[in-house]
Amino acid sequence: MISRIQYICKLFFGGVFMQMRIGTKIGAGFAAMLVMVGLMAAIALYSLQAAQNQMEVLHETNRRLVLEMKMDSEAGNILSCIRGFVAFGDDNYIHLAEGSAANIAKMADDLKKLLEDEKARENVDSLVKEVIDYKMKMTGQLVPAVKEYYAATRAQRDAVNTAETVESKRIQAISLAITFNSEAQSVKRNILNLAEADERIVAETVEALSAAARQAILFAGLVGAAALVIGILLSIVLPRALRRPLKNLAEGAALYSQGDLT
Repeated sequence: MISRIQYICKLFFGGVFMQMRIGTKIGAGFAAMLVMVGLMAAIALYSLQAAQNQMEVLHETNRRLVLEMKMDSEAGNILSCIRGFVAFGDDNYIHLAEGSAANIAKMADDLKKLLEDEKARENVDSLVKEVIDYKMKMTGQLVPAVKEYYAATRAQRDAVNTAETVESKRIQAISLAITFNSEAQSVKRNILNLAEADERIVAETVEALSAAARQAILFAGLVGAAALVIGILLSIVLPRALRRPLKNLAEGAALYSQGDLT
């Protein structure tokens, strides 16, 4: 393989190149160098464009991740509020849980606007529906059950209800609380699934950026090496190619000055 390359170079530089006119030789040398410079500029431009595209993907993905992390925080707040409401019967916990559910639904709508993949948008729609259903069930089922339990507890203190009635209300409230806790965990898992998908996109984008950078460095190195080789060859061949015609011209002029007109 190397011998073939040497043969081609010898054929070109020793035959074709040497037969060119002086101006053509100089122009060919500059043209070769300009081609190398153009290739390096094209590689740099391509790499910068690819990097810009990947950075835009990272920016959009980061915006989605911020929303998803906030949604996950609100889902955790709902879990805490349910436990607090069941434990203490304070309506403030329910108000906070309802506010968190509303925040999740709003942020999910904002998240949907940032998504281009249709399946991901459908997943967000399902999440919004799940959160709305959860909020309605919490208001219509859990809140009344817990309030009935605490009302029965107060009535027992006033000797109106029996211990069996209070225990029945307590079991019902705890059963509903467990169910709602499980559903809140489901909401939280779905939010985390969205976040994990975006985290994978971030990892893939960073890897793509690294691969593009390595490829650009490799291409730039190859083109730079090729330019160096061509420059060395031209620095060797051009002086020799110019020296021979000038030497012949000088010899002819010397003969002419001596009266040799042949």
